[in-house]
Amino acid sequence: MPKDLQKKLRERLNTKELDASLAGGRYQNHKDLMSFPDCGHKELKYEKWTPIMKPEFLSNESILDQIRQKDRYIHVPYHSFNGYIRVLREAAVKPEVKAIKTTLYRLAKDSKVVKALITAARNGKKVTAVVELLARFDEESNIKWSKRMQEEGVNVIFGVEGLKIHSKLLYIESKKGNIACIGTGNFHEGNAKIYTDYLMMTARPKIVNEVAKVFDFIDRPFSPFRFNELLVSPNSMKSRILRMLDTEIKNANEGKEAWVKMKINHITDTDMVAKLYQASKAGVKIDIVIRGNCSLVPGIANLSENIHCVGIIDRYLEHSRILIFANGGKPRYFIGSADWMPRNLLNRIEVLTPVYDEELQADLLRTVAYGMRDTTNGRVVDGKGTNAFVEGPNFRSQEELYNEYKK
Repeated sequence: MPKDLQKKLRERLNTKELDASLAGGRYQNHKDLMSFPDCGHKELKYEKWTPIMKPEFLSNESILDQIRQKDRYIHVPYHSFNGYIRVLREAAVKPEVKAIKTTLYRLAKDSKVVKALITAARNGKKVTAVVELLARFDEESNIKWSKRMQEEGVNVIFGVEGLKIHSKLLYIESKKGNIACIGTGNFHEGNAKIYTDYLMMTARPKIVNEVAKVFDFIDRPFSPFRFNELLVSPNSMKSRILRMLDTEIKNANEGKEAWVKMKINHITDTDMVAKLYQASKAGVKIDIVIRGNCSLVPGIANLSENIHCVGIIDRYLEHSRILIFANGGKPRYFIGSADWMPRNLLNRIEVLTPVYDEELQADLLRTVAYGMRDTTNGRVVDGKGTNAFVEGPNFRSQEELYNEYKK
């Protein structure tokens, strides 16, 4: 582009000298490089890890009945996302199912999730889909599927003005007992192949009833709603997490067991950072597996020496959010959609659910522990950008998790 034309364009667009500008001949959709051919060099590709279909999702017994008996979960991409698709498909055809409600943040181009919802609507179920049109990079797909669902009789709601809906929820109303699914990641087949995420399926009445209440909250966001089980933003999630951190501080001061183990994408909220520093100074041991932005600096004497952070860059993008609090020897476990950023805690509808199933609790604890031990792909987050590897014997957390799930 000629210099004078570029100058005029910059003036019209109100861009500055430091704003990025690339020559028009450069390819910019780097996401396509993920499917770049190996050109005959198989050694350049990761070994194929086939997603595991858990036995309960292969059983001839109704998966909805199995969820009513015991909480179920999948941890993608180690587990197959088809387990969740089976839940949706069964709900779409079961006569006792009366209604299905779900939040949809990102939708695949050939979405099995949407096809199951359409099938449910055709079978006379009352189906509601809350679609976020402002999900970056997926706007086109979301709009296309929204129109298709509307044509098929699905009640499509386009979120709430001023509040992006980022929660990952499914609610199934059934004569045999209602069911809810709460996840850390998108109901998106493509994401489920490369993002690590948990999805919990439960029939526990207190949790299920509050998931139903979240949909009422989405419909009437400025009405007062109180949640006892779920942590919901912008309602009360932030204040409740701060209170749980205060409990750890109190227990540490009293000589009781006090620690926090967590896995998260970003920590930038100043109140959260300040509270973590306060907890560290009180003696609370804090382990964090973090993928992205981290505004706290671990390892500072008399401030954050009890905080240890590890970032993992491997074949899968670490995306799940896990919070575990010692709670004086009676640990509390949570999973959900929210990072510790102002936008998540104040400007989005996010949901964290408590986890009561002991099998899932153990799995969450193992995932965080393995992440902290990762010496092949885990880097110490120290605020200095040194990116030093975690020290110790060779240990690759994602490979070890996959091998455990294969047993």
